[in-house]
This record gives sequence, structure tokens and C-alpha cells, in this order.
Amino acid sequence: LKPNEATTFKILFEPKTIGKIDSTQKLYINKIYDIDLDALASLP
Repeated sequence: LKPNEATTFKILFEPKTIGKIDSTQKLYINKIYDIDLDALASLP
């Protein structure tokens, strides 16, 4: 991760923002980091 990516990554995984990520960003993150945000968001 480049420094600015790390920051973005941290912001994205703040609990208050996880529900506000749009589908384009989800796809992007899914592709780049191979993380399924929908699966993460559904965790208790």
C-alpha cells in the first residue's frame, strides 16, 4: 500500500463509513485488495 492508500483503507473501514461506501468503490476495493466488503459489512 502507498501511504495515501493506507489512509483511504483506514477511512473505509471506520465503522461509521462502511455503510456509506458506494458500489463502484466496493468493486474497486474488491478487485484491488480482494476483499468482499459486503461480507465484511454483514459481520456482527
